[in-house]
Amino acid sequence: MSLERKVLITGANGFIGGHLRAGLLREGGYQVVAGVRQPVNDDEILVSEDLSVEQWGERLHAVDTVVHAAARAHVLQERETDPKHLYNQINIEMTRAFALAASLAGVRRFIFISSIGVNGVTNTAPFKETDRPAPSGAYACSKYHAEQALWEIAASSAMEIVILRLPLVYGPGVKANFHAMLRWIDSHIPLPLGSVRNKRSLLGVDNLVSFIELAVRHPAAANQLFLLADGEDLSTPELLNTLADGLGSRSLLFPCPQRLLVLAAQMVGKGALATKLCGSLQIDISKARNLLGWLPIKPLKEGLSNTAQAYRWANDGDKKPRRQA
Repeated sequence: MSLERKVLITGANGFIGGHLRAGLLREGGYQVVAGVRQPVNDDEILVSEDLSVEQWGERLHAVDTVVHAAARAHVLQERETDPKHLYNQINIEMTRAFALAASLAGVRRFIFISSIGVNGVTNTAPFKETDRPAPSGAYACSKYHAEQALWEIAASSAMEIVILRLPLVYGPGVKANFHAMLRWIDSHIPLPLGSVRNKRSLLGVDNLVSFIELAVRHPAAANQLFLLADGEDLSTPELLNTLADGLGSRSLLFPCPQRLLVLAAQMVGKGALATKLCGSLQIDISKARNLLGWLPIKPLKEGLSNTAQAYRWANDGDKKPRRQA
């Protein structure tokens, strides 16, 4: 069987990139080139913010589609003295140089992994693609400016741009904040979240991979912005209870007035975390459904359960999931 498309994935050894790499290879019809910081195998190439447009171009021979997932991610506990500089260097300037090189090399389509944070931090009505951007913080602002750079390149070249704004993405092997959440539950730490009555959209990595595979080949995806989610929303207590059930455990939630909880978090420098845990952030996915015919392939609770079970097996080896009395 001949290979239909050559796809270059940056950040291919990261959480999203790794799942996408495996998913395209399972699907068949793709030659996948993995862009990583430390290449090991023949199908891996070096990618870095230090590369020039010319050096990027050398890596793009015969590439049909780029999926640019590499980025400096949002950090809740920032340790860098100048994080804004790093966000700009990696998320904006690297994206600009890479996309320019891709357009000059004849890449057909450039898919950019952005953030729902470009729309805003919380909402009272689901975010849509037509909403006015309201990024807050260095990470979301860097993603917004990277999007603008891509639209400028698309306007002066034949390369097609597809931008995906994503909420929190979960799945087996998830790291960072979601992994910390699983660790909290598994540690049986009582959490003052029992009174939270919010609604948040999430995105399972299997659903994301299915959309990207569709966006690689669907003609109508060209030069479009999409907001993605599972199409089902949960409150924070529902999320924690679902994950606890998948762990074979139980969450220890106790009620606390939400306003008091947010105030206490702000006093100890955890205001951003309180916003994520207590605020609502919902996403309207009707554009992806109507324009491309996309539907999530895995229900939210099934995906969360699979994520929790993968965490349990990774931490307990061949032990069976524990069930708390």
